[in-house]
Amino acid sequence: MTKSREDWIRWFTATVEIDAYEINDNTAEFRGYVECVEGTTFVRTQYCDRTERFKFYVNNGKGRRMKILSWGVNAVKWSPQISERSETDIKFEAEKFLEETTDAGENPEPDIVLIQDVANVESNKKIRVIGWIKVPFQLVTFGGGSRGSGVIVDHEWKIRVHIRVFQAKPELVKGMKVSINCEYNSTEGCVLSCQSISQINSIISEPILSEDDLNNMGFYTPKRKSDDDLPHPTKKR
Repeated sequence: MTKSREDWIRWFTATVEIDAYEINDNTAEFRGYVECVEGTTFVRTQYCDRTERFKFYVNNGKGRRMKILSWGVNAVKWSPQISERSETDIKFEAEKFLEETTDAGENPEPDIVLIQDVANVESNKKIRVIGWIKVPFQLVTFGGGSRGSGVIVDHEWKIRVHIRVFQAKPELVKGMKVSINCEYNSTEGCVLSCQSISQINSIISEPILSEDDLNNMGFYTPKRKSDDDLPHPTKKR
C-alpha cells in the first residue's frame, strides 16, 4: 500500500531528535527527503589543494533542514546517487556530516526560468531550468580538459548544458524531461553551467518524447533583449 504524505512525515526523524544531534555522532540516523542539491565543488584542505566537496540539504518535513557535506572519495561516491526527492541509505562512517541545522522557513529553491528567458538572467544567479533532453549528456574534451555536455529544448528553444564534474547518469535518456539547478554562463555563448550531474533530475511523471517530437523542437538559442527590442514611448503631437 502506497504511503500518503502524512504517513511519510510521521515516519521522518522527529525535530527533537535532530536538535539533539552532535558533530561526529556516528549513531545518528536521519529519515527525510533531499530538498536541494548544490552539487560538487573543489576546495583547499590541509590534505590537498583540490578536494571534492559534495553539498546537499535534507528536510524532515516538520520544520528542520540540515546541510550535509561529504568530502573526497565519499563526495565522488555519493554525488551521482543523490538527487532531489530521492530515497537512499547513506553511511557516513563518522564523517563530520552535520554542519548546521536551519529553520526550514528559509527557501533555497532557485527561481524557475524558461529557456527563452535565460539570456536575461544576471550572471552567476542560481536558477532552475526545465526542458527535454535532445542531445544526451556525455563526457567531452575542451581546451585540454574534459567536462559533461548536452542540450535541452523547450518548444522552439534550445540551450547547451555544461557539467564541470561529470559522471554518467544512464537514466537521463534522450527525450526525457529534466529539471536542472544551474547558473547562466555567457562567457562561452549561451550556456547553462552546473557543478555535477546530480543537479540534473528527471521528471518521471512526464512521458519520454519520440525522435520525431524532438526533431520539431529546439531551433533557436536565447539572446539577451536589447534596447531596440523594448517598446518605445509614443510621442505626443
